[in-house]
Amino acid sequence: MIDTLNLQAGSFKIVLPYRWQEWLGYVIFGILVMFGLLMTLSGLEGSVDNLLAGFFIMGIGFFGLSACTPGSHQKDLHNIRSQAIDKAEIEAKAKQSGLTVDNWLLRQTTYIPTNDPNDWILPAPGPASWNKENRYGPDGDGTPLAEHPVKVGTPIPASFSLYGIFGLMGTFCFIAGAGVVMSMLEDTNQKYIAIGVMSVIAIVWLLTGWLKAKMLNQMIDTPTSLVRSVALGHSELVGQVRPSHEGVLRVVVDGNDTMVMENMVAFH
Repeated sequence: MIDTLNLQAGSFKIVLPYRWQEWLGYVIFGILVMFGLLMTLSGLEGSVDNLLAGFFIMGIGFFGLSACTPGSHQKDLHNIRSQAIDKAEIEAKAKQSGLTVDNWLLRQTTYIPTNDPNDWILPAPGPASWNKENRYGPDGDGTPLAEHPVKVGTPIPASFSLYGIFGLMGTFCFIAGAGVVMSMLEDTNQKYIAIGVMSVIAIVWLLTGWLKAKMLNQMIDTPTSLVRSVALGHSELVGQVRPSHEGVLRVVVDGNDTMVMENMVAFH
């Protein structure tokens, strides 16, 4: 499955929603965009209030559409996860293997890895598949995980997608609305105040976007290495935290059973 996934999204990629909540958002915010467009067209005939309201309503609608639009690879990865082995099956196999350890005195339990939608693409290798003699050693034939970038390549999102297009349209609508507001102000001091407020918003927005873009580029430019390459410098690893044979700790804070920390492990 993952071997056929193209992680090079290219210059432009259209990705439509895959959850009913996102499609519902498309309907709601799409109606807002259409309503705002009608108000803007009516405002072009002379009603400045309709023109202003239309631009801002369209801006909200476009930003809503952008928020409901999946990323370049999000839908493909979701489809792969949905076709992978169910996590309940993984847990059942792990329990049948006899690796589950419960220590009621220390409140220890083993951690059964699951298919985290924000982390693993394929089901995480559970205790049933671990090397029983050396659970920290390589599994199977020693090859990297099936989803490791050395096998599937480094994911690179599309330069433009519906997410970005809707965001740009929303930004344009708010800029146009701000221009209408400026044209409605007659007092010079009010114009200066409006310019100052919009400048601060623009600077904060610019810095936020620049920092996020810098972080994204750094993530893309940092290759995911094998563990033997860690000594060469800054590296990104894909792996799994595994508990000792005694299990993991369940820490109760101040004896309060409602304040617990699950699956605690120690790293040396």
